[in-house]
Amino acid sequence: SGTLTGNTHINISGGNVRRVYGGGEDAATNGDTAIYMTGGAVSESTYGGSVSGQITGNTSITIEGGQTASVYGGNEYSGLITGDTGLTFAAGASVNGWVYGGGAGRSADSITEVAGSTNILVNGGTFIHNLYGGGGWNGAKAGNSNIIINDGEFKNDSWIYGGGEEESSVTGKVSVTV
Repeated sequence: SGTLTGNTHINISGGNVRRVYGGGEDAATNGDTAIYMTGGAVSESTYGGSVSGQITGNTSITIEGGQTASVYGGNEYSGLITGDTGLTFAAGASVNGWVYGGGAGRSADSITEVAGSTNILVNGGTFIHNLYGGGGWNGAKAGNSNIIINDGEFKNDSWIYGGGEEESSVTGKVSVTV
């Protein structure tokens, strides 16, 4: 482990990968993370944060093209994001998994937290599963949750939730605009 001081920028325009993290594995990131996708495919998940390292800053994921499975604004297993998360989807985005503004929260014993707000903006794209302003499962926490849906195709009776999935929590205000 260690600490990265500075911002991270990941651009994906083609190819195939299993997972993408804006931050590191267990290391802390003192700065913002940004993932920008215009093509290619992510077969499992895309995370704005890290596996379990703290992000002292904001995370953002912009998907304008390509295909990905689930998308998380926060971390996978544990760790704090001190700022906000932002997810933006455009017409060329194809999401075959779930969308979470917060982290995964795989266990109630290991918290993934977004101290600020989770922000999801859908200007287009195709979505196969549900969209959550908060995080997934048991150990995910978020401050405020903001979702704006301007366009997009939601298949298979997909639902949009301002809060999180299962026992995750949003401790502040929730706003959903369709």
